[in-house]
Amino acid sequence: MRDFLKLFRRIWKIWKHPKSFAAASWYQFQLRRGKRRLNGPSILVYRHSGLGDVICSLPTVNALRDKYPNSFITYWTLKSFVPVIQAAECADLVLGIDESDVFQQLNTLEFDIAIYLKAADEDGLRRPHRHTVDDYAESVQVSLLSRQPKIKVPSLFVKKATNSLATIRSPKGPLVAIHTGPTWAVREWTERGWDELVAALQCRLKATVVQVGADVLVGAAPRRAYRTKGTIDLVGERNILETAALIQQCDLFIGVDSGLLHLAGAVGTHSVGIFGPVDPKLRLPTETISDFVTSSVPCLGCHHATPQGHWKTGCNHDIQCMKMLSADSVLEVIDKIITQPLLR
Repeated sequence: MRDFLKLFRRIWKIWKHPKSFAAASWYQFQLRRGKRRLNGPSILVYRHSGLGDVICSLPTVNALRDKYPNSFITYWTLKSFVPVIQAAECADLVLGIDESDVFQQLNTLEFDIAIYLKAADEDGLRRPHRHTVDDYAESVQVSLLSRQPKIKVPSLFVKKATNSLATIRSPKGPLVAIHTGPTWAVREWTERGWDELVAALQCRLKATVVQVGADVLVGAAPRRAYRTKGTIDLVGERNILETAALIQQCDLFIGVDSGLLHLAGAVGTHSVGIFGPVDPKLRLPTETISDFVTSSVPCLGCHHATPQGHWKTGCNHDIQCMKMLSADSVLEVIDKIITQPLLR
């Protein structure tokens, strides 16, 4: 029986391979069945880059569903983000961008409406800067039912996270998740700042601190995540839904401007964002309780300037907006949150 299951999985993997004719036929079948079943327009939504950008697009997809109630919505994104869209339950079909060979085989006439979501700093039209959630909605002219992206983590992942955290959670203080990166260098905080912050959290709040996120930033010059002293290191050990379930179980999330900050908001965990070149008011979760920390340098928020005042790996001011931030300034913002009856 075990050998049969292995053989079946191998055949299924080959059949579902993105370059196979069977996979293309399967996607076409799903599209056509959806159109017949719902008797409405077939809509393609495309957003591939950035987990945070993809999460911020979810309210727009829900608004499209409200505007076209009988529609069949296909979301095309990076393969690694597919589970997030599926957990949001906003699209009928989710395609991974690694399956682009299959997509090219699909008849483009299957889609009555095709939407490539772009932010104000991407389309070259110099639209007024808005929160990314509002920006996407404005770009396709839909009214949002809710501005807060929401993800329903499958119960299997929640149970697994609960069980794994039960052995490390301390009854004396909160469970805090941190994300230091790796991301763009201009968005990262100093290693010293993280070390001092974690030490203070453990001393003052008796907090248990877990570090989450990817281990390596893939790019021209791959970099590994800095391991903060005193944390329980879970970096690179969880997939995206396992990470979402873990963050959901935490009392507080602290992180740099990245996709995991948006993920924390989408699962309802209170968060503190550490920002520099990007204006936090245009990125933070819109309804989940959150706050931010910034320095007071004159060039703060240069990401929204024309031209942009930074590049991914640096700026003309040696990233002072992040280097000037102290652990005490982050703690002040954390104190504002935990003095309220907010932590679970």
